Amino acid sequence: MESKAHHILVLSDLGVATEATLKSAISLANMIQGNIELFHVKRAGDIVHKENQLSAMRSINEEKSSTKKKIQELIQPISEAYGIEIPFNFAFGNVKNEIASHIKGNRPDIIVMGKKQSKLLGLGSDGLTQFVMEEFKGILMIVGSENSLEPKHPLSLGVFNGNFPSFAGRLLAYTKQPLKSFKIANGDVAKEEQTDAYETVEYVFESGDQSIKNMSSYLSKSNVNLFCVDRGRTKTGQEVKTKHSDITNIVNNFNISLLISAQ
Repeated sequence: MESKAHHILVLSDLGVATEATLKSAISLANMIQGNIELFHVKRAGDIVHKENQLSAMRSINEEKSSTKKKIQELIQPISEAYGIEIPFNFAFGNVKNEIASHIKGNRPDIIVMGKKQSKLLGLGSDGLTQFVMEEFKGILMIVGSENSLEPKHPLSLGVFNGNFPSFAGRLLAYTKQPLKSFKIANGDVAKEEQTDAYETVEYVFESGDQSIKNMSSYLSKSNVNLFCVDRGRTKTGQEVKTKHSDITNIVNNFNISLLISAQ
């Protein structure tokens, strides 16, 4: 029996990062046999500026038509280039509510989103990422501005503190060896998990206020294009759940793409 395809939801502001975000989603979909859907939200207040109900309805209808056309123009060349269908949906209204409703109604396995999408939510990048992480407990990919994924190109994987999320194991067949483990040296760090089939090189950074920033600077030069963070572990034996503050710090400071595990 064939396994159910993973449903990947792409959140997009339809801005300049959309192409990289879609390509990253396609790359992931190809590796895990997933399907993709794009979802866009625009605040109603950005559309309706008149009190007259008839004028307001006309503005909404015009915006629906132009938004649909814009999405189609963004998706079509990428869809044709990589031979994958990308259905889409969009909504006008309260952005948090619309995203929460869409997640609840469609139950994606994975969400892919770009970084610093201020136009999407009218929030800072921190607010956007924080909201999605709190609302969605599944796998989250945050596409960075540097060295993003390309379909049919091999991955260069990095892992945080030696914790390799179980889902990421499905990507190993598409990964250039060796894996790279980036660890902050302190008493609570989990021991690195080695595998027989994949060599791992470990980089250790001193614990301190600048640890994550120093790691980010090194990662930008190391050709890692997907950094895995495990937020799903609990402290049992040598397994240590990645602290929420560390995840937030990583999201805020890293410019490469992140794969954050389900919780």
